[in-house]
Amino acid sequence: KEIDRFPQLPTSRQLQRRFGGIPMIRKKLGLSILDFTKGSARSETAVFIGKRGLEAEKRIKALLVGHFGEMFVHEQKPFNDYGRLDFFVYAMDKKFGIDVFYAKDLDTLVGCINNKQRLYKDIEFELLFVQSNPEINQEKIDNFLAVKKKQLPKNIIVLDFAKFQELIGKMTPIKI
Repeated sequence: KEIDRFPQLPTSRQLQRRFGGIPMIRKKLGLSILDFTKGSARSETAVFIGKRGLEAEKRIKALLVGHFGEMFVHEQKPFNDYGRLDFFVYAMDKKFGIDVFYAKDLDTLVGCINNKQRLYKDIEFELLFVQSNPEINQEKIDNFLAVKKKQLPKNIIVLDFAKFQELIGKMTPIKI
């Protein structure tokens, strides 16, 4: 996608046909890393992404526990035979799931939401997708959702951190 956005370069498809793809071009140029999707380059990226995701989850956990109380915030809750929600929360008169993610850019946002939509297609309770990259605000999220071909079900809501924080603040915790 980065190549296709650069007007002075041929399209990525044309590079694939003429040179065998980016790894082959990198090899011809004598670069040390030929493919960033494999090996140590990919491992380093995965570690970075994992740490960044964990930090976002910690931030959201602190917010949830601070508002609802630890007893009502469940981490890594299984929701079917193969998936886990980052959080499941019990509030007064409602319960809901939360999936936290960090989209690097708008293209990644599209991929994340589409993948999550497939994963959670049969969820019957309210589910909040919380996008934690501060560079992608609610307006950008809403603009994407407005033109999305396959619309999300009504029980799935995508929020940036600020809107998520605002929504949580309006919810009533269960009192013991």
